[in-house]
Amino acid sequence: MKKSLILLLALFVQLSAFAGLRSGHFFKSLQRENLTEQQAVECFSQWFALPHETEWRRVGERTDRLGMTRVEYRQYVGGVEVEHSQVLLHVVDGMVKTANGTVMEAKIAPRRLRSNTILYRNGTPTDVLGRKLYLVSTNGDYRYATKVLSADKSEWIYTDVETAEVLKRIPTRYGITAEPVKVTGSTIYSGEVEMDASFDTENGNYMLYDPQRNIHTMIGATIPSIEQMEAEHTLLENIPDLAPTLPVPEDEMTPEMWEEWNKRTDIDVTTLSLTNYIARNALYARSTAPYFDSYILNTLTIDRLAYTDGDGTPTELVPSKYSPLTIFITIQYAGTDGMIERSEIEVRQFPYTIDLKQYFDEIPTAGADIYLYGVSKANYPAPSNKDFLTTIRLVPDGSGHAEWDTEMVKASATYEKGPLSASDIHWGMGKTYDYFLNTFGRNSYDDKGAPIYNLFYQPDYSTSWNYLLATPTNNAAAVSFGTSQMVYGMGSRDGGSFGMYPVVELSVLAHEFTHMVTAATANLVYQGESGALNESFSDLLGVSVKKYVLGNDASWTIADGVMTNYSNMRSMSFPKTGMDGMDPCPDTYKGENWVKTDSEDDNGGVHTNSGVQNKWYYLLTDGDSGTNDNGYSYTVTGIGLEKSQQIAYRTLTEYATQESQYADIRLCSIQAAEDLFGANSAEVKAVNDAWKAVGVVEDTPTAIHDITVAASADGMDTSAVYDLQGRRVNNPQHGLYIVNGKQVVMK
Repeated sequence: MKKSLILLLALFVQLSAFAGLRSGHFFKSLQRENLTEQQAVECFSQWFALPHETEWRRVGERTDRLGMTRVEYRQYVGGVEVEHSQVLLHVVDGMVKTANGTVMEAKIAPRRLRSNTILYRNGTPTDVLGRKLYLVSTNGDYRYATKVLSADKSEWIYTDVETAEVLKRIPTRYGITAEPVKVTGSTIYSGEVEMDASFDTENGNYMLYDPQRNIHTMIGATIPSIEQMEAEHTLLENIPDLAPTLPVPEDEMTPEMWEEWNKRTDIDVTTLSLTNYIARNALYARSTAPYFDSYILNTLTIDRLAYTDGDGTPTELVPSKYSPLTIFITIQYAGTDGMIERSEIEVRQFPYTIDLKQYFDEIPTAGADIYLYGVSKANYPAPSNKDFLTTIRLVPDGSGHAEWDTEMVKASATYEKGPLSASDIHWGMGKTYDYFLNTFGRNSYDDKGAPIYNLFYQPDYSTSWNYLLATPTNNAAAVSFGTSQMVYGMGSRDGGSFGMYPVVELSVLAHEFTHMVTAATANLVYQGESGALNESFSDLLGVSVKKYVLGNDASWTIADGVMTNYSNMRSMSFPKTGMDGMDPCPDTYKGENWVKTDSEDDNGGVHTNSGVQNKWYYLLTDGDSGTNDNGYSYTVTGIGLEKSQQIAYRTLTEYATQESQYADIRLCSIQAAEDLFGANSAEVKAVNDAWKAVGVVEDTPTAIHDITVAASADGMDTSAVYDLQGRRVNNPQHGLYIVNGKQVVMK
């Protein structure tokens, strides 16, 4: 597609040559310019080459603990929001101290849309389906697009309004009557722990709900299908597959047809509150005693299996050497679709014993439902007829053995007591909450006391919300769109070289929580360098939580003991040794192991390229000497965790913007250190030294032209004052002028 913008490349020659910055990224100190917020905003059109009809909208402000006010502006062109274009002003005592962000620069706006392609609803430009329009950057070009959430994956899809071309995809990735109590639990990674929980006075049992911190830990939920949600008018926003189609091709629509079309009454696609749905259907981790552990299923032995024919008479399935039987086994938490395990085996004779301990299956005290499908070779694949299904329920009674003997099935199971992953989650999330509150004064991930929802289960992908709510077995994820929760995989010890125990170790929990903090603050785009920084902030604050709980001697690694064949998942002190060297990350910007940010691999290497900032944080905290991949020899004097975590947190929450790159974050972190410790402090030097050590070097040129600010026009020789068109001004008022060849702001 022919580019529709003429970019002012000359303004950014230096920018593009350093640290991979794209046109429009900037950071500028203004503390000597004495600009008010309004003056700074009025200067935007002079600092940047902006399209006609550019408008800046003030979208919010907040004041931090240092008394500095962070004000955010968003860019609109012709009423259409420019996606990820934002300017942050930091104001102290009414004067702007710094300005930074990402700006769309162009001489002209993109080509106009056809008149029947754009509509205005409540003043907002939309397409014909009522979806909000954005100006979206694709390889330096801006195009009109819609932004919709995929129905089957947690990712945003940007689609060109006129051509329907998919431009890019960007991942995003519960009332209770209860009394607060203290309980203990057996964990996988931390031994026996004490937790804040609740006693359900209605049902007479204990559950992992912490009312003080508003933490909810659940091991399953009855999640609706897409069809159920559609029937209840509770669809996720703008699901493309469910959007109605036009009666005729778009170019054949008449004005009368458009008028009728816009009167349609479709399903309201913005009413979903999946969080509330889960609240009504969640299965909290529960126990009849103030102690939480689990049962691990060792074996399941099947002696006989039958199904019923049309008249209800049981028909036994008899496997043999030449006519084997395929058995499908699904184990779920009792009464939910939270799946523990699904297996498919071939049986040639009964009795047949299945070893399930390898999957680390946890059965809560409420029990588990075991579904058995028996299918002969002639009937393969599995039939949809429920008559082929036999269900048995295992409710552990402490004996370690269970038996069933009915017309449909004869089977037995063995099990033993073990730790409960939900205990790891609930205890660890409480510690994570306390860390953010006590260290930064942050109340939950949104700093407003939002409830913290933890889901631990592997859902049945065939009947529930797929990747929208779920996470693969060997993974953990933070889900932040429409609803917010963290989900944790149960692990799979048969996963070969990537086998895992339940993915609930403390640094993993804190890592996912930090993703929620990032989503509520900088909202770093999960792609390329900004995505790597998103991952890195989760790593470095995840390790900080671990050190907060276990002491400063705790390791600089992520997910200790989670992988069955490796000691950790990532190393921050030595990124190249991640996963014991099997999955190395870079420790130098664009050095060895760096993944190209335009690669399709892991959204441009977000989990790999994070190693650069991880190493920076380690050096900033503990200090070290060495030589990076560029041959630069460094010695960094560490400033300790207490200071480094404050700099990192302030960088993320106060200065980072959605598309911040490594060079942006370097400048942001230097400013954060100046805010906290002073411009010429040892802490600022350490921040800069650590960035040099990982290959992010030199001050980045800014996109803002240098300007001079006059206190007032009083006493000024008006014969020397000109407007921006070169016309002499006899009585200069508030605004921007040319004086002796320099740009001057008059107060």
